[in-house]
Amino acid sequence: MKTTIQSLIFCLLSISVIGQCYMDRHNTSSDEAWITCALMASPNAIRGNSHWIMYDLESPQQLGQLHIWNINAVDKTRMGIKEAIVDYSTDGENWLEWGTFEMQEAPSSGFYEGEPGPDLTGTVARFVLITVLENHGENCSGLSEIRIESFGEVSDVDNVELTDANIAAHPNPASDFTLLTIDIEKPQTVNISMLDLGGQKVIDMNQELLSGKQNIRIEFDDIPDGQYLLKIANGRETKSLNITIVNP
Repeated sequence: MKTTIQSLIFCLLSISVIGQCYMDRHNTSSDEAWITCALMASPNAIRGNSHWIMYDLESPQQLGQLHIWNINAVDKTRMGIKEAIVDYSTDGENWLEWGTFEMQEAPSSGFYEGEPGPDLTGTVARFVLITVLENHGENCSGLSEIRIESFGEVSDVDNVELTDANIAAHPNPASDFTLLTIDIEKPQTVNISMLDLGGQKVIDMNQELLSGKQNIRIEFDDIPDGQYLLKIANGRETKSLNITIVNP
């Protein structure tokens, strides 16, 4: 019993120094944090000059849950991420958007254990790009740590591409909606977009695909009559279909 009490006291006292008696707790030092104060050109051109951090996993991995620790240092917590956007890529050149996420300001406490971030649900990527959209009120932005769950290396990325996928849309022509049918061998995340003849996106969404055949309902609310290009992309390859909308 005495040994247990002494160990517990040591743990509590050392929190103010290193904050790591529990594996997921972060100290209040900024020495190992990522902090950026200058806008820089993003690897993903559509993000322009921004505050960003890119993780290179060295090979394509099947990814799962992210866990994120915001800036936890005293007087620096307002630099922490409030809203950010996640992009991913298998080659560092062709990017897909996962979406945005939000975070609470860190408490500047040795008991801080971070919070769950996006769940990439089996997405295959080598590069994960985090771009800060808003922080908690400072000119500089940053975070303490990100852990990315991996289910293992994907040695043949071609196996998760759209190369052999069967894709169709019915009805077409359509009015209120169409059912996009995709028959694919491997689970993956794709971006589904629809462009008008001027190249403007009227639909833009990410979709998790399972192996096998599935139907995805695409709604055409308030989209005018006309010819459109429906595109399905996974960061390495794009397939497209012509869609005609005829409102009653």
